[in-house]
Amino acid sequence: MNKTALAFALCVSAFAPAAQAQDMPVEADLLFWCGSAFAMMAAVAETPEETETALAASAMLSERGAMYMFEAGIDAEDGAALLERYDAQVVNEFETGQFSYEASMCADLITPPEQ
Repeated sequence: MNKTALAFALCVSAFAPAAQAQDMPVEADLLFWCGSAFAMMAAVAETPEETETALAASAMLSERGAMYMFEAGIDAEDGAALLERYDAQVVNEFETGQFSYEASMCADLITPPEQ
């Protein structure tokens, strides 16, 4: 997956225990959750433009979240596993309709502030 490759590139290999989503700061949790949500949106997008936009948003948010992994010393393998857990969590939440975050919170992360 594209965002996993980004996280691999941004994470420095280190010997750290497996990361858990609950170990992430709230800001990182939101970035990873929204990144996974945009990736899921890309998978069901109706047009190539929608797919491209959603994938770009996913990659950007995952890259920003990867900085938290880097700071925490999480290695690439554990980082990839963490992102897979977020993907599974988002799929489950879309199926149940009970979301960890509101869509507007994700949109705020990618929308430039108005001047």
